[in-house]
Amino acid sequence: MPIGSNIDVDLPVPGDTYAEITAKLKAAIEQLVELLEAPIDSGALDLTTPLSLHGAPLINVGGIRLVGGESTEAGTAYIDGAGELHVVTTLGDVQITLNGNLNVAALGTIGGDYGGANPATVTYDDTSGEYRFKEDSAVWASVVAAEFIAKNPTVGSIAFGVDPAITTAKTFTIKSLPASGVSGLAYVAADGTVVDANATRETLAHKFTNIDLTGNVVVSNRSLIISAAEMQPRNDGGLGATISTANAWIHNTSGASSIYGAIRLPAGAVIQGAKWWGAKGSATGTISGSVRYTTLNSGTSTLVASIGNTSANNPGATSFENAAINHTMLSGAAYYVQIFTSGQSGDETYGVEITYSGAAV
Repeated sequence: MPIGSNIDVDLPVPGDTYAEITAKLKAAIEQLVELLEAPIDSGALDLTTPLSLHGAPLINVGGIRLVGGESTEAGTAYIDGAGELHVVTTLGDVQITLNGNLNVAALGTIGGDYGGANPATVTYDDTSGEYRFKEDSAVWASVVAAEFIAKNPTVGSIAFGVDPAITTAKTFTIKSLPASGVSGLAYVAADGTVVDANATRETLAHKFTNIDLTGNVVVSNRSLIISAAEMQPRNDGGLGATISTANAWIHNTSGASSIYGAIRLPAGAVIQGAKWWGAKGSATGTISGSVRYTTLNSGTSTLVASIGNTSANNPGATSFENAAINHTMLSGAAYYVQIFTSGQSGDETYGVEITYSGAAV
């Protein structure tokens, strides 16, 4: 007889004999024993108010099934309308699950593809003091971040481990360093040291046993200055041009004259541009310039590019430039600049700047 069943008890009434009273009491007691010994039928429980066990634990429970319904009472757990598990503490509501997984994002920890066949892990080793990021449990993971900031590197060292199998060039860009004026680092493979990348060649020379400079040293965006003192005037038609010994510039005394200056760079260098500085002696005539070369086996002069020319007026200090020559110097050729004056007394040449890249001495 399960709990919740009606008890059909025939109680003694006045007039019953002793034997009848005894039989009725015995039958009533047997029904009560049967009712108390029977298991509780879940269908017989219909609780509409909280059930208190007065602090006693539930033991040997096969499981707890929660149904939807929010609660704000501390010490309770519930399933919300989205099927997520919550626990209410004295400090507030804590969501335990999110989309079927543990709600690690709510804890302020690292989220992502954890679990499954290839779980990622983030662990801390107290012995080494290291956080370890791995993918698929045993494979080291890559860490992608905008910046790496060492808050207190003075207590240890910052190490970069590079696989020896890597043969291509790798670059570490240093945002700032404590030493004044140091903006980059260079690794010296000869002795495994890291030095200031801005150090002079002489400072680094002691770190190498032999330096092979049998080939050209590659440079870029360099300048070669041809001063007027290095240039030679030629008097066209007997007209005059002289060198000022006091100021080391060429001064035209009368008529038009050509002025020449050697470009002392080896074959393979790339002449990127040329610029002339000087002055016009009057408001008439123009001064022009060009880059040329003479083929050594024939003496033939060839125009490489015009540098430019001055205006026909506006006397005084001036300059002109061609920054887009981009000519690779040929082998077996002598390169030079030619400046042609306007034919007016007082024209002056101060010098020519050649910008170049590529091979250089």
